Amino acid sequence: MRNFNSLSAVIIVALSSITAHAQNSVTKDPLVASSQIVHLSASASAQVTQDWLVMTLAVQKEGTDAAAVQKQIKTQLASALSLAQGSAQAGLLDVSTGQLSVSPRYGRDGKTNGWTGVAELVLQGRDVERITAVAGRVQGLTVSQMHWEVSPELKRQTESRIQGQAVAQFQARASALASSFGFGT
Repeated sequence: MRNFNSLSAVIIVALSSITAHAQNSVTKDPLVASSQIVHLSASASAQVTQDWLVMTLAVQKEGTDAAAVQKQIKTQLASALSLAQGSAQAGLLDVSTGQLSVSPRYGRDGKTNGWTGVAELVLQGRDVERITAVAGRVQGLTVSQMHWEVSPELKRQTESRIQGQAVAQFQARASALASSFGFGT
C-alpha cells in the first residue's frame, strides 16, 4: 500500500505540472488569444467653410402639344447654355444642364388637358460675381435654387488631412493599450 501511495503522489505531481504547463500554453494558443480582443476605433472631423456656389436657373413652358413644349424649353435652354458657356472657366464657373422633363397636366375631370415642360441650367463655382453676372444676362430663365457646398478640391484636401489625423489617433490609442496590457510595441 505504501508503494501505491508514493506512486499516486508521483502521478498527482506529474499531472499537476502538466496542467500548469497546459494553462501556460493556452494563452499562446491562437484560439484563446482571439478571445482576448480589444475593440478600438478613432475618428477625426473638421470644420470646413463652404466655398462653392451652385445656382440653378429654370425655364417652364406649357402647351397643348408635348412636342411643341419640349421644343420650346430645349430652344430656351440651348440659348442660355451658349451664353453661359462663353463665360465658363473651370473651377470659377462650371456650366451644365440639369433636369429636362415634359409631363402631362390634368384638368378637374382627371383627363390630360395639356403639357408642362421644365429645363434647368446649372451654374456653379467659386467666382460668385461671375456666376451672378451670367445669371443676370440669361434671358427667359429664373433662379429656381441656390445653395453653397464644399468644393471638390477642398473636400479632397480635408478628407486626406482628417484621415491622417484619424490614423495617427488610432495608432496612439493602440500603442497605449498595448503598453497597458504589457505588450511591447
